[in-house]
Amino acid sequence: MAKLIKTNGEILDITPKDGVHFTFEEMHELIGCEYVQLVSLSNREYMIVDEEGALKPDRIKNEKATIAYQKICLPQEVIEANLKELEEQGVAVHRLPGNEENFIYGNAILSNLKEIE
Repeated sequence: MAKLIKTNGEILDITPKDGVHFTFEEMHELIGCEYVQLVSLSNREYMIVDEEGALKPDRIKNEKATIAYQKICLPQEVIEANLKELEEQGVAVHRLPGNEENFIYGNAILSNLKEIE
């Protein structure tokens, strides 16, 4: 089961409408954004965030999502290997550097790979 981490600190259990995979439309609706970004956290765990969240004038830091990102994140070489695997499967991915200067802005989804394949 995936988690929706809201900017107000609320964490909700969420499931895809079809019970198996989230569509891009579902992710856009849950996060409230136009472009989603897939961030690799660990071997099969991902965070889906607003790709342009940091650029918005009314941006809101998501403290809980940022902490989850910083605590769960694997070493960069493992992340790169996971992203390469996704790219080889035809998934378009974007990279977010793994350092403490990064913040997640807006709502975020914490999910496993099976729910977003």
